[in-house]
Amino acid sequence: HVLIYCNTSIVKIDFGVFVTKYYAFMIDDDLFEVSVIKKAHNTFDYQLRHQVTTAIIPPYRIVVDTERKAKKIIFISLGFIALLLAGIGLYFII
Repeated sequence: HVLIYCNTSIVKIDFGVFVTKYYAFMIDDDLFEVSVIKKAHNTFDYQLRHQVTTAIIPPYRIVVDTERKAKKIIFISLGFIALLLAGIGLYFII
């Protein structure tokens, strides 16, 4: 069985591996590849390759950045409205 995890999350899982297999996965902007290579007498060897891919932005990063911008705009808008209402309230009180 093959179980690849990073920190506290499972990245890849594969049960019943009896032949040579390759697993690719992304961590942040970096591409990793784990090779599980079958040797003689049903023994296995593994290799980890790391390829930096800084030019590629994964789709989930775009979504996270968009959500952060939307939240920032909402909070700024709410702050502006609160200041506007406070100013109007002071105008009518004075």
